[in-house]
Amino acid sequence: MVLLYIPPAAVSIAFTFTQADFEIVHQFLLKNAPSYLSEPGALTVHLGMTFQLIFTILYLVLPPCPAYAIIMTLRRKILTKLTQHSMDMSERTKKMHGNLVKALTVHAMLPPIKCIGVVMYAILFFDIYHDAALEKAIFTEIAIPPAVGAFCTTYYVKPYRRFVFCQSPPNFVTSAVPVSGVL
Repeated sequence: MVLLYIPPAAVSIAFTFTQADFEIVHQFLLKNAPSYLSEPGALTVHLGMTFQLIFTILYLVLPPCPAYAIIMTLRRKILTKLTQHSMDMSERTKKMHGNLVKALTVHAMLPPIKCIGVVMYAILFFDIYHDAALEKAIFTEIAIPPAVGAFCTTYYVKPYRRFVFCQSPPNFVTSAVPVSGVL
């Protein structure tokens, strides 16, 4: 389990060393973009394409590709099995598997959305266009897929949906059968 935390920790440490010194950033902004100094917030700049920066960018860009491929492969396999065994399943099972396929489809559409943030970062990094709103939009856009993924899971997995929306499970009708000798 601890091994899962090593890659994100390595990326965090590597990205820390890609930041320029505050004085360099301040002098650069005074000369080239003084309007940025009027806004509150942290100012950071990358000093060219260093190994740490390339490592961080690749770590953020490449993992969605295999995840996307796995999700699409599982979706295709599930649809194939459903088609083969649809006559043998109850309506409830068909509905449950249909919801699973819908959830996988939505999850499969999420990784490409992350690429929009990567493109915005590239536009800023290669000095194609600069705007403070674009810089702030990167982080907002990168947060969309995890939020939609969590909402999708909550919506399509019935026990989670019941818990979130405070719905109680369906009441089953039970009949009281008197047991002889006991009141």
